[in-house]
Amino acid sequence: MWWWDDTLMPDLEPWWKESKKFNGTLDFLFLWKLSFMKSKLKEWNASNFQNIFVEKVRVEGELERLNERIIAFGIEDHEFKDEKSLKSELSKLLARVENYWKDKARESWLREGDLDTGYFHASVKSCRNMNEIDRVRNNMGDWCIEEDEIGAEAVKFFELVLCNAILKDNLEQNRVLEEILELVSNMDNEILNAIFSREEIKEAVFQLHPNKDSGPDGFQTGFYQRCWDFMGEDIFKLVEDIRARKNVLRT
Repeated sequence: MWWWDDTLMPDLEPWWKESKKFNGTLDFLFLWKLSFMKSKLKEWNASNFQNIFVEKVRVEGELERLNERIIAFGIEDHEFKDEKSLKSELSKLLARVENYWKDKARESWLREGDLDTGYFHASVKSCRNMNEIDRVRNNMGDWCIEEDEIGAEAVKFFELVLCNAILKDNLEQNRVLEEILELVSNMDNEILNAIFSREEIKEAVFQLHPNKDSGPDGFQTGFYQRCWDFMGEDIFKLVEDIRARKNVLRT
């Protein structure tokens, strides 16, 4: 929820440049820099953005007490200014709360301005339930409910699938492959293996919805879009390095 906050943007570029301290492969350095940025963001979040719900309650309380005084004694000029200031502050806090739950819920179709945070709560809970495997049945028909047992059964299942695929008759596979027409010419193959241009990579990044996760690094696409001016060249070099080496560092 932080990447759209304008008060943070001036700090991001110095943090990114500050993280250039180690030698290594480009993918290792990129992941290390993201980790460094994440630590800085946690510090910033703790002092600037963590208590939006507490602040919302505080501002609502002050506004309610002010309105009670106005109803009882009438409104003075300074109270009019105070009311206007509190309403402006509350509006900003509500926008932050809404974006917080939007990010949590990963919902992109809801129009801007909706404040149905109850919906977002339900959506977050639904996503968590969908992403959780609480039990699996092993090949003996018994349920495995412990986390270690579930992981072990998943490994066994895919090992079995892959082993069976390898042990299949290669002759039958070749017969099938012989019937598949060659649709990619040598020229097409050269184009597909050509170096990516900076414009292609930027276009691919900016085609993604900003609230969607790009991967296990935990940063949403909007982070890369807003930071493209100082991160774009590093992203281009990383993509080209991975294409040339045909290898990606596992996160």
